Amino acid sequence: MVDRTLTMMRKGGIFDHLGQGFSRYSTDKKWHVPHFEKMLYDQGQIVSAYLNAYLVSKNQKFASIAHEVLEYVSRDMSIEGGGFYSAEDADSLPTKTSTEKKEGAFYVWEKSEIHSILGNLKLSNGKGLDDLVCARFGVKENGNVDPFQDPHDELKMKNVFFLDKGTDVLATEFDIPETEVVSELEKAREKLFDWRNINRPRPHLDNKFIASWNGLITTAYAQAGFIFSNESYIERAQKSIAFIEENFYFNGDLLRTCYSNNNGQIVNLARPIPGCVEDFANVITALLEIFQATTKVHYLKLALQLQEKQNSLFWDDKSGGYFTGRADDASVIVRLKDDDDGAEPSSNSTSVINLMRLNSLFPGQFSSQVEKVFLQFSERLSKISITLPLMNVALMSHQEGFGRILVIGKEPQKSEFMTFLKKKLIPLGSIIICLDLNTDLSEIEKLIPSITEKIRKPGDEVVVFIQKGNTEMKIETVESLATVFD
Repeated sequence: MVDRTLTMMRKGGIFDHLGQGFSRYSTDKKWHVPHFEKMLYDQGQIVSAYLNAYLVSKNQKFASIAHEVLEYVSRDMSIEGGGFYSAEDADSLPTKTSTEKKEGAFYVWEKSEIHSILGNLKLSNGKGLDDLVCARFGVKENGNVDPFQDPHDELKMKNVFFLDKGTDVLATEFDIPETEVVSELEKAREKLFDWRNINRPRPHLDNKFIASWNGLITTAYAQAGFIFSNESYIERAQKSIAFIEENFYFNGDLLRTCYSNNNGQIVNLARPIPGCVEDFANVITALLEIFQATTKVHYLKLALQLQEKQNSLFWDDKSGGYFTGRADDASVIVRLKDDDDGAEPSSNSTSVINLMRLNSLFPGQFSSQVEKVFLQFSERLSKISITLPLMNVALMSHQEGFGRILVIGKEPQKSEFMTFLKKKLIPLGSIIICLDLNTDLSEIEKLIPSITEKIRKPGDEVVVFIQKGNTEMKIETVESLATVFD
């Protein structure tokens, strides 16, 4: 079901087949006609979902889709200083001379437009490239949008691109090699993409930066960097955290937002909005992911500082779990708790995973909080568990008991152990620490004293130590490592 859903999302019109990235949601069950707004928080979570699908299935198509989305975010939703914008609007002016914005105007096409742009380009057998594009993306003379999906007639005679026919089918239909189909479609994509950017006004870009959403997309970059050993992704994640530290992090606390003014400078409101619980939770997640990818102690220290601050501002000492309102906010009459994994994950779901990962690094320090969160939401988990899918998975992982995964030796990042672990979907709550004995480990040893014995072990060979429950397993072969996760 997951495979089919993710596959059909990428085939549908909810995906921008020219410029990458996903729209906010589909208005039909076929993923065809979307609400064309592109949200940063969607891109972050979608990348993580496709990465997980890749790790489970080993299907390269899911990895490719994750790369596509990150390409879009890097190109269109990023600033040089490291932050990520919040959204691109759904509506825009159809042409530079238009006076009225329309839904999806930047993304939809009339068949005649495709012919005018590509009509003089031919395939090797003389057939038109425009015809190939129309066959690929389901383009029709009178448009391909069901009128019931277009109550305001904004998409009349327009075509929303979707993958109507596979490249193998097109190769047979157009009597050319499939390799030519693929290369010619890419050529057409680039031409249409460039034409669109030159001739159509772009949708409005929301110049607001939100800590929580920046945390979600930073997590995605860090995860992709770790899985694919991609230094550019890791550097982009680090750059984002530097932006967060500079513009959101003040006196040990987080702000909710900052903005880009007309001169490109980062500014804030006269009275900045204090950080919400989800801002803390998602930024902490990002920090833990970057720590896993880099083993730089700075990120773990900052995660600990923010977790301590989140606890002081939002933790319910009586019943457990995190309130949405800050303890220092006198305007809040009733403090509620987020108990729904909806368009964004519940702050309590994200937080309990953070606590589990921190507890695996510092055994016992966060275990009481982990248990209290699960206990606080136990009735909801048992009666209407569909409302908290992420917390459900966290609970199952917690019951499995996996904790810290420590990889130690000379150049362990090049070992077959790390190759295996990077391509494995490890349980939520676990965290991988890769420690090279050729480097100075005194800082991390000081922060996590429990690893001292492992660091000072004799020998240069790479070994793995895995916590599970109250035991720690020493793993010396990849074959043995594989059996642990069977």
